Amino acid sequence: QAAAVGTKVSLAMTFDGGASFVSNGAQFEVVDYPTVLSVYPTSGSRAGDTLVTVRGTLFHDSKDLSCRFSWGGVSRGRRNTEQEIVCVSPLVIRSGLAFVGISNNGQDFSETEVPFYFFDETVSYNVLPSFGAVSGGTPVTISGGDEFVPSEESRCIFEATTVKGTVVGKTVVCVTPGREAVGSVSLTVALDGQKYYCPPIDPQASTAPCNFLYLDEFGVSSVFPTVASSNGGVTVTVVGFGLLNEQTARCRFGAETSQMLVTSGTDATCSTPNQTVAGESLVDFAISINGADFKSLGASAFNVYRKPVVALTDPVGAPLEGGTVVSVKGDDFAARAGQVLL
Repeated sequence: QAAAVGTKVSLAMTFDGGASFVSNGAQFEVVDYPTVLSVYPTSGSRAGDTLVTVRGTLFHDSKDLSCRFSWGGVSRGRRNTEQEIVCVSPLVIRSGLAFVGISNNGQDFSETEVPFYFFDETVSYNVLPSFGAVSGGTPVTISGGDEFVPSEESRCIFEATTVKGTVVGKTVVCVTPGREAVGSVSLTVALDGQKYYCPPIDPQASTAPCNFLYLDEFGVSSVFPTVASSNGGVTVTVVGFGLLNEQTARCRFGAETSQMLVTSGTDATCSTPNQTVAGESLVDFAISINGADFKSLGASAFNVYRKPVVALTDPVGAPLEGGTVVSVKGDDFAARAGQVLL
């Protein structure tokens, strides 16, 4: 009959077919299978040595407590509580998805397992934008291919400052810290929050520069005109400071953006985008140099109106000398400063 869970029995050995038994006092305890609920982080370098926190139930305080990373191998676990243990991920020969199971005795592993991804530290990634203002606050998006698998523990280091990342889909977003001086700083990423790396640009190279460039502050002082039809296509002149002629430079009219053409550090132009508005709307006007940081002129700095439709005029003709009062009927006439915007 099988012993009940929690039962402790003495161990004894026989060398004469059961006629007699000897024992050194060792005991055998019957425990239930553990259950694995989650791991943290959910990915780590295939070079191993990532500290993985496993949460679940029925983790026994045993010297044989073990974590198995399916095809990746087994490592010793350390129990923090009955619901949490910590183990070190093993060195594996390839990247790929593994599943973590737990054993209280090093032999009988849990029926429940959770995924853990081994990534390659040579996998490339992109950093956008690669520059921002010294005041900080730039949301930098780091992305890669199928083998770029971030976790909730992903982090970035800008020079010597560590920033916790936010996972958005298969990307990591890190917000830049402020810095006193302009210039380039190193930027490295740890997908597991522990091992920071910079992928080589050349597969034959051992290292490659991973940088973020801090620039002077920029801003917008004025825009003219401040009113335009929702049909778009109106060229507006922007006056500001710290402007740079970058492909990422944008003007934003409410929720819509358009390319900003910078002609000097203080002057630029952009074309109003096509928008859907109800009648006349006051919207925010803002500019960006890197496509991520926007500096606003004001929440109601720009007036967008729906282009009017003329249905009829009365009369339909008049003398050349002028002076005839004409009534115009239609839709979406917006009154502004005593005039009708047509």
